Amino acid sequence: MWPWRVRSWKAKPMFRRLPLMSLFLLFVAVVPALAQRNCPTIVLDTLNELGDNCSGLDRNAACYGFDRVDSTFFVPQPEGTFSEPTDRASLLDLATVQTYPLDEETGEFGAAVMNVQANVPNALPGQGVIFLLLGDATVENAVQPEDSARTIDAIPLPVAVDANLYTSPTETANIRLVAPADELLPIDGLTPQGLWARAIVNDEVLWVRTEDLTQSAALNALPTVGSSQRLPMQAFYFSTGLGAPACNEAEPVIAVQSPENITVDLTVNGVDIRVGSLVTFKMLDETSALVTVHRGSVQTTTGQTIEANESAIALFGPERGITNWQPPQPISDEAYERGQQVQFALNNVARANNWPERDITRRDLIEATPTPTVEAAATATPTTVPAVQNTLQCGDVTHIVQPGDNLFRIALAYEASMQAIIDANDLADPQNILVGQQLRIPDACSGFVGVDVATALPPDVTEEPGQEPVSCTGFRLVYPTTEVTVGDTMYEWTSVQGATRYEAVFYDYTGALAATYPTNGPESQIYLNTGRIPTGSELYWEVRAYAGEDYLCVTPRSGKITRLADPNDNVQAPAYSPTFTLTSCFFDTGVGLFQASVDWSGADPSDTITMQIYDISGVVMGSNTGTGDTGTVVSTSGATPYKISAVASIAGGYTEFFPSC
Repeated sequence: MWPWRVRSWKAKPMFRRLPLMSLFLLFVAVVPALAQRNCPTIVLDTLNELGDNCSGLDRNAACYGFDRVDSTFFVPQPEGTFSEPTDRASLLDLATVQTYPLDEETGEFGAAVMNVQANVPNALPGQGVIFLLLGDATVENAVQPEDSARTIDAIPLPVAVDANLYTSPTETANIRLVAPADELLPIDGLTPQGLWARAIVNDEVLWVRTEDLTQSAALNALPTVGSSQRLPMQAFYFSTGLGAPACNEAEPVIAVQSPENITVDLTVNGVDIRVGSLVTFKMLDETSALVTVHRGSVQTTTGQTIEANESAIALFGPERGITNWQPPQPISDEAYERGQQVQFALNNVARANNWPERDITRRDLIEATPTPTVEAAATATPTTVPAVQNTLQCGDVTHIVQPGDNLFRIALAYEASMQAIIDANDLADPQNILVGQQLRIPDACSGFVGVDVATALPPDVTEEPGQEPVSCTGFRLVYPTTEVTVGDTMYEWTSVQGATRYEAVFYDYTGALAATYPTNGPESQIYLNTGRIPTGSELYWEVRAYAGEDYLCVTPRSGKITRLADPNDNVQAPAYSPTFTLTSCFFDTGVGLFQASVDWSGADPSDTITMQIYDISGVVMGSNTGTGDTGTVVSTSGATPYKISAVASIAGGYTEFFPSC
């Protein structure tokens, strides 16, 4: 949906209604006052006015805090919408918010505030996750209105036995209250595995085991807390200006503050993070940004934790997506002062809205406290992240890796130890797990324990005697990463030292494996007709690197890529679709291979039919082609077939079979 832009009005309606003499007298009075206001004074005035301008700010709403702010919307808006201080806009409609750098001549310093619901319960009063934009800063809403998640008000559910209420969904957390049997608890959601229910008691978020509640249809129908869906602005892209500000106080920054004692799930520039409770974002250059925690902590999907008064550099790919994190470092003086200024502004808004005021963590308190180890940091109270869907099981269980899974999400969903999963499965590279791969989850339900997967990796460079060294550093997709036309396209990625070949792997809009295309050698690109990749209107892709037959590593999978119509393509799609039938799949003892055959009919006489056999890891183990409007194609595989696909080059008709050979 195309965003509609509404620009701020430079002439306010109040001035347009004044008589000419009144305007002259106002000009005479105002110009000397502006001349006396320097850069720091303008910033201070802006921060002080934020409270009055943004009082009564509802959830899922944005406030125009101070001139100048521009915005775009998903649907057309009336002229003058969100165009001057105190104006409001619904986050469901808002596509982008851009605040402008300080201008000493006009006295402008752009400021905007957003009250974002995220995964904060409806039952908690007022304050959600507060976003603050100052100076040259932009936030783009990555949640389309039609994709927004649903929220529900808490419903009263009875307790079956005397039940402990914990501060987080693990039995190692503190017990806050005990609810007697038959007490009604206000419940609004379940963890992904359904082991815990979220209760809102006395404006506090607590957790109760679902087995301690009276079982009912209402309980089973509750939504998952932390599902892969997001509410407006819970997923966003950000950027800040790179030029020198008019003064240090006017540097551009974006701040995100969660409510006290609540950790929130956000998707920032395509990557999931967990925030609790004050973090700032500032671009360093076009390829990196500084992420600083001023209170609480931030945890990345790799298990890395950024503690209060630490900063970490986020590295960006070509489409603004975060591709990697550098290790956290102690906060600088400039970043600490930035946090003080941001907290001052947020407290002005808090007072105007009757929200609690907060303080950043003092550096002297951090310095007097021993630095936490990776293990200690990883045991911080978790909240849920996009769900790894699986049946409710505890103990030693098996998980089949699904599209979008990573080790962090899997361990959280099973409430298990990341390190235990790594050890139990002998994962040489915990950051590279494959769709369809079976993972043993030891001691599920014992409580989530994270780990920085970088510390669990083997040395990045490996070398066998007589072989070229192998390095997967910086292995990533280059193009395309957001959208692509249906015609011929060069798919590109960075190379892996020591790789002798690659496979470009494509997934359809549901995340199901669609097709795999191997290169003929170590070239880091492949030329494909996008319109003939059987994914539908949206696709995801990744690239796997091999040295001979040995798998090395895989790129991070792309985000959703939209296939655009080719403006030069006037060819009509065929009005027919072929039919495919899996006619056989068996182990041929004579040759020691699995053999499968597919019949087809109803194709174009010039169609090429491609059949592929995949193992459980999604790797193509055998393929073959046939031509014509009807026929049979046969292929063999050295591994047990997990999936067999067939597709026609012109007519399409992509079909999958999951045989029991």
